[in-house]
Amino acid sequence: MLWVSGWSYALTEMGKASAKNGNKGPICLPPSGYVESRVLFAILNNKFKGERITSEQASAVLWAGSISYYHCGKAV
Repeated sequence: MLWVSGWSYALTEMGKASAKNGNKGPICLPPSGYVESRVLFAILNNKFKGERITSEQASAVLWAGSISYYHCGKAV
């Protein structure tokens, strides 16, 4: 859980930086928004339910899934 929490924090910071740059980045959030750990767990469970995976596998899926879920232009 701590590892996913770190992803949540890092992606939230990326979203905040994107907001300061006119939402020109891979992750966009509303002004007081954040990337939720529950969303990240859902992304992983949808892809790997019941499987043992490496952090490298999880990272690739979290990155792609987060960009899809929190993409710029989406009403978040």
